[in-house]
Amino acid sequence: MAGAGYPALVNEKIGIERLVKYAGATLEDARDWVPCGCLDVNSSKRPPQWSIPYLNAVKVLELALNDGVNPVTGDKLIETGVKIDEASFDEIKKAWERALVLIIGKETEYWNIAICVKNKVGLVVPFLSALLDDCIEKGLHCQEGGCRYNDSAYINICGVINVANSLAAIKKCIFEEKLFTMKELRDALKHNFRGNNHDKIRNHLLKVPKFGNNDEYVDQIAVELYEVYAEETGKNLNWLGKPWRASGISVTAQIVHGNACGATPDGRRSGEQLCDGSVSAYPGTDTCGPTSLIRSATRPDHAKMQSHHGEHLAHLGECRLAEVTDFQQLVFVSHNQIANRIHIFGFQAVGRAYRQF
Repeated sequence: MAGAGYPALVNEKIGIERLVKYAGATLEDARDWVPCGCLDVNSSKRPPQWSIPYLNAVKVLELALNDGVNPVTGDKLIETGVKIDEASFDEIKKAWERALVLIIGKETEYWNIAICVKNKVGLVVPFLSALLDDCIEKGLHCQEGGCRYNDSAYINICGVINVANSLAAIKKCIFEEKLFTMKELRDALKHNFRGNNHDKIRNHLLKVPKFGNNDEYVDQIAVELYEVYAEETGKNLNWLGKPWRASGISVTAQIVHGNACGATPDGRRSGEQLCDGSVSAYPGTDTCGPTSLIRSATRPDHAKMQSHHGEHLAHLGECRLAEVTDFQQLVFVSHNQIANRIHIFGFQAVGRAYRQF
């Protein structure tokens, strides 16, 4: 069932925790939630899922590594304030974080204005509002605060795992093993790892630990990136005065976002897709089997994400489910590992349809 993301394990505990802590729901209301859409956590006491177009985490990294210039178009988009060729690893990571904060602020500001205009001119949804709790009692539609809980607006992000893999590669190859300089890496990225021994640089990058193999070296970077993303997103208020929330569903954005990005320090070539979902391994990089992939995926704090954050754990090898003689055994391991960590976990066996390293 390539692309289906089933069967899925739904985590009641984390869904309830998310609604109580971040939506302000009562325990009784929080227990009345269902997986919605692509596997969002939702209930009839909250407005329909509001999300804005996907934020490209890899493009943010490109801006951080190129003094705010989009290397694909040559346009100067932001000021980073960092001389990247002279920066430390922590300064590079902070540059990505600052660029992310700036873009989140611009996106939320734009969409707050857009939705307020939409409400003002009457482009509302009265029939839908009538089906959601408390809208009729309040005399307000679901886009202007009529629902019992109104924190639903969220920002989707795509490619965070590529950024984690890229930062791990920079840390290992440039700062720890000193195999090449940042300037040499950026030149290799500019030429898509072709010519002038750039393929050797790429080979070094590919050997660095990748997310999805239960390796704390890179997994912890992913945890920290998602922590920053969730925290900084919540500092922006939506048009109702409630915090915007973070989400990690990619759907098919990984294809178009990858097409818009050049080569990256994780060894990915220009134009290739980004990582699917939000905690899936990049195709071909999960080499330690499904249990290790699950352990990596459950390291981030999923309760902080508006949507389930886990999406489906795709790319289980060619497929690596074949390595598990008893499927019930894998489900048992998955259940125990995700019991306190993730909203919804789906199995997806992906074969050769995706380009591999």
